[in-house]
Amino acid sequence: MVIRLSKNSMAFSIILISIFFFPAYLSSSASFSSGQLLVFFASVSLSILFALASYPNLKFIENSMVYMYFGLVCIFLTITFVKSFFISDSLGAMFTSVRYLYYLIFLSCILILINKMSFTEIKKCLSFVLYLEVLISLLLVMGIPLEYFKVFIKKEQVNFLGPRIGGTFEYSYSLGYVFLGMISYHLMQLRIKNRFFILRLGILLLLFTLLAMTQSKTAIVCVVMAMCVLYLRHISLSKFFYSLALIGVTVFLLYLGMDSSTVFLNNIKLDHVINGFEILTSGELDSSATYRLYQLEVAFEQILSSLFLGGLNDISFNIENAYVYYFYEFGLIGLIAYLLFLLNIFRLGLISYSKGSTNLECSFGLTLMFTPVFAVSFSPTDAHRLALCIIVMLALIIKFQQESNTETKNKLISLISFKNRRIS
Repeated sequence: MVIRLSKNSMAFSIILISIFFFPAYLSSSASFSSGQLLVFFASVSLSILFALASYPNLKFIENSMVYMYFGLVCIFLTITFVKSFFISDSLGAMFTSVRYLYYLIFLSCILILINKMSFTEIKKCLSFVLYLEVLISLLLVMGIPLEYFKVFIKKEQVNFLGPRIGGTFEYSYSLGYVFLGMISYHLMQLRIKNRFFILRLGILLLLFTLLAMTQSKTAIVCVVMAMCVLYLRHISLSKFFYSLALIGVTVFLLYLGMDSSTVFLNNIKLDHVINGFEILTSGELDSSATYRLYQLEVAFEQILSSLFLGGLNDISFNIENAYVYYFYEFGLIGLIAYLLFLLNIFRLGLISYSKGSTNLECSFGLTLMFTPVFAVSFSPTDAHRLALCIIVMLALIIKFQQESNTETKNKLISLISFKNRRIS
């Protein structure tokens, strides 16, 4: 059956493509930071353009996430303004503040565009870009030279540490975040007994293989934790065998994925992640964890000198822990605001996961629930391409929850009307 896409669906598809595949490096001299900015402004500008084109449908969407983004913008801008009197170069904090203003606009525009889209249209748009991302990642690990994708990707996918697959997201942990949602969705779809069961097992094996090739310890740990949450939801006498099968499938596919990764990479081992877990389980720190601890020590030295405004001197490296980064840039008030922001994301994810009517909605919710965990290693809410993906997920969950509330309200009204007719 052919499904015609509405104008809003076409606009939504174009925005998704711009988020995942907009050519960030149009010239060989383009820097990584300039490429990030290009994708960011292109995607947000397209969303504004398409939202304005939907002028008859414009209306203010009341939701806690809209207010949270607005609150962050106000707090960050205020702290940046006050901080500018004490530090000559506060461009980093100013850029972060302005970026969240654009995030607020982007969220509002996406909510407008998806307002009248059907679930099937949304699913088709998402499937296209997600599986295209998987295809590009697969081609990269099969040995296709990076030069063929140089307009999308700047970062090397294989280095002296082995494979660090990040796809068009550049960073391995960002791609791992996306894989978490895809893996949880297909595991939940295994409950549906149809002709696609074997195909889904194949897709899961591919996703676990690519996850192993990211060599992101954070992503792998979060996926395992998410699977535990998924199993706990289904542990009951009536679903015992399903839960048992789900655990078996996950363990087998994760092991097979780790093992089959060496086939794709001509026997290049995943020593970075394997050795990292072995060192951590022995009670010691690997080189990655040691460097991150060094970042925290330097950042806290700056923070303690100005607790409420954050660090007043520049540091020569990027702080990879999101909590420490916002503490450093915006002080204690900024950190509290960011914690409340992540808490609200977790709350929306939990509601969506526990009460979602579709596996797609539940997988979105499960992914958002682990956003605060990913934030220990990087800042997912403002990462390259991923920040915009998270906003799209939030917008879709808001839409699904509003539709669910409307449906519940209509059923309640119908029930009351029926009782009133019987009484009369």
